[in-house]
Amino acid sequence: MFNKNINSFLCAFICVVSSAVEPVLSKIGYRYFVTPYELLILRFLIGGIVVLPVVKRYRWIGWKNTAGLLWLALLLMSTCGLVLVALKYLTAVVVITIITATPAFVAIVNQMLGKEILSKRFWIGFLFCFAGILLSIEIHRGTSNSQTFNILGLLCAFGSVAVSTIYRTQLDDATRTFPPMQVSTYMFIMDAIVALFFLPTVWPMSVNTWVIGSIIGVAAAIANISFLMAIYFMGSTRMSVIGLLQRPLVILCAALILKEPLSAVQIAGIILVIVGIQMAKVTKRTQILNKEFAVAVK
Repeated sequence: MFNKNINSFLCAFICVVSSAVEPVLSKIGYRYFVTPYELLILRFLIGGIVVLPVVKRYRWIGWKNTAGLLWLALLLMSTCGLVLVALKYLTAVVVITIITATPAFVAIVNQMLGKEILSKRFWIGFLFCFAGILLSIEIHRGTSNSQTFNILGLLCAFGSVAVSTIYRTQLDDATRTFPPMQVSTYMFIMDAIVALFFLPTVWPMSVNTWVIGSIIGVAAAIANISFLMAIYFMGSTRMSVIGLLQRPLVILCAALILKEPLSAVQIAGIILVIVGIQMAKVTKRTQILNKEFAVAVK
């Protein structure tokens, strides 16, 4: 039990820290004229190399399943690309606050698909998230040149939420067929192959680009693997709660390392989003059916 608790803590800690690396390092890279396109290619190229040894654990999934996972891999790459562009034009605090609300949008789509049932509490939490996002981007005082209210940056941030919502809802179906670690590993390798194909378009790259991009790629792979291992050790519910620590950590790093200004209004918005996500709990339709069946049997 003691060893299991230690493994759970280490996996969760590594996941939270490594997840905070990408937005902070991306912002630092932009100061050295690194482009989002270069970071995207290196992120998946290096990440694929890191997870490559894990592939040996799994059997070949067949060409039909490969095509389905390739679509998910491209969605994942698109989501990351939009986030990297958003970070170019917005503060890390604003971008992370916006994408934190993604699970709420996933829940809405799942309800439309008949997978989940949303309660009144969910909608109250969703309104908190929406209000928190508006406060975080300071729409009441922003301008087109602001790092909190840039049209292109906001379009990419909300675009990443939209694409990520599609990705997560379809990922749920894929993980019912194959283990999550296998799905994640194959997607990383597929994205690495795609990144390798586009590598000549950014060659040669500066030393700063290689260093920052490589660290981001390693951190992304470690975050993904440690997240799945943490779920294995402690369960998805507990890990989801611990995963919320990533948001305050990124915001703290942005304030301390990047020297990004953080107003009282933004702090209030961030708190609203985090509270809203906690309130926006959903009930699986299968859980409702199981309860109804149990009552009928009695």
